[in-house]
Amino acid sequence: MSKFSKIDVLKNQLNDYRPLTKAQVAQIEQEKRIEHVWSSNALEGNSLTKYETASILEVGLTANGNPVKDILETLDLGVAYNFMEELANGEQELSVELIQKLNS
Repeated sequence: MSKFSKIDVLKNQLNDYRPLTKAQVAQIEQEKRIEHVWSSNALEGNSLTKYETASILEVGLTANGNPVKDILETLDLGVAYNFMEELANGEQELSVELIQKLNS
């Protein structure tokens, strides 16, 4: 079997999963958000696990003993992520003032 034939087989298998349902898309988007917030915070030294990050973002539940700083960073980045999604989806108009605000 040639490489192109293998690619065609894999593409056909992938197409069997399309189109995704709205629930599936929403689940993927939520997982992407959690992964982004957790990994970005982890790079900056945040001590929360991915599970704790998901708990904070999804239901606002925090585990006892976590630094308040880490929790606030998670909440803030979650808000920033949502705002960037609004910009990317055209729900917010992009302006020079907005770019300056984001940069600050």
